[in-house]
Amino acid sequence: MLTEFRIVNFKALREAVVRPSLITVFIGANGTGKSSVLQALLMLRQSWNQAGLQTSGELVDLGAFENVQHHVKTSLDEMTFGLSWQFKGLGRALTDEGVSFQYEMNFAGNTLASHSVRVAVDGHDPFLTATMTRGANPSLNVAPEAGSAQFQSHGVAIFGFPQIEINNSKLMDVWREAIAAVQGFLMNLRVVQSSRGFLEPQYPLLDGPSDEPGSPAETASTLAYERGLERPLSVWLRKLLGTKATVRTDLTPGKKVAVGVEYAERLSNLVNEGFGINQLLERPLVELLMAKRGALVAIEEPEIHLHPKAQAVLALILAEAAKKDSKQVVITTHSEHILIALLTLVAQGRLAPSELAIHYFERKPRNTARVTRLPVDDRGRVRGGLRGFFEAGISEFRRYQEAIEQLERGK
Repeated sequence: MLTEFRIVNFKALREAVVRPSLITVFIGANGTGKSSVLQALLMLRQSWNQAGLQTSGELVDLGAFENVQHHVKTSLDEMTFGLSWQFKGLGRALTDEGVSFQYEMNFAGNTLASHSVRVAVDGHDPFLTATMTRGANPSLNVAPEAGSAQFQSHGVAIFGFPQIEINNSKLMDVWREAIAAVQGFLMNLRVVQSSRGFLEPQYPLLDGPSDEPGSPAETASTLAYERGLERPLSVWLRKLLGTKATVRTDLTPGKKVAVGVEYAERLSNLVNEGFGINQLLERPLVELLMAKRGALVAIEEPEIHLHPKAQAVLALILAEAAKKDSKQVVITTHSEHILIALLTLVAQGRLAPSELAIHYFERKPRNTARVTRLPVDDRGRVRGGLRGFFEAGISEFRRYQEAIEQLERGK
């Protein structure tokens, strides 16, 4: 599980720390950096084993490096990304203990200048700390219980972890399995951006399913090949609509595929359905189902075009999916209905306060964003309130009341 993501000098984020939980919610006004956190994760993934940041690639295209550099000059000249994970059951002798794995990258311009890794077993000091710096000899420190250790090979590449031989078989197992777990996290990471939806009634049938559908055509073909997805999608759809409905994928002449919703007496192509359901079925719910156990699934504004009641139901679906398969779900949202539904789950005892992380994003002077985690208690109460959410509704309601009172006085 990813437990911390630190970002320095990336876009509007001069220095920000996000601490995800089982379910993580990003709230705040437009342009405050919520999407930037998700873009940073995609950028790092597509930069795997490279000497420099791949700001433009298959997963995300952010332009040139200077386009993503923080625009305000600070004492922190380097762009830095730090990630921390907590893993359970690594190593043959550590099945009941947790392992923390911390990794930090520092960039001078677009080039990786240095990176470091720190590994510890719960309740103990780090048993291994290694730092690799471009143009300098690497450093390696190990705890006494680890015995001796030495580099087999090393380099300065993004997520290019060194090969280290540790003279302690138990800790050597932990080191190898921790690296495999981090690599698995990155490869299984899924980010669903806000531009999505079936826009055509049918799409060409591709040669096979996609592990990570990135377009409506890929999603349609994946549903055609992976028919087992239709049943759980239909269960979720019935909850969202409050009526009997089934997701159905059909092959059509010309080697094409159409995705629709079957009701009691009719079949409706998804382009003829409301866009709220269309966009959910085209990507977010499919990605959530296909993600592996323990994966992180991030979804931008899942509530797009959904009725308030359906938004609340969607929050329950996301929470149930996260708890069932230990998937980390991260969402950006402007929906008070999703937030209240999640807080209600906490108050009902169906979600622990520690399983819900709410992060508030706001703009500060000089167009710099700040991120604050808002504590949630066991009654589902947010310390300090949900800033920026209910004020607008209350203000508009007061204006409405004043308008009615003015009309009454004019009679």
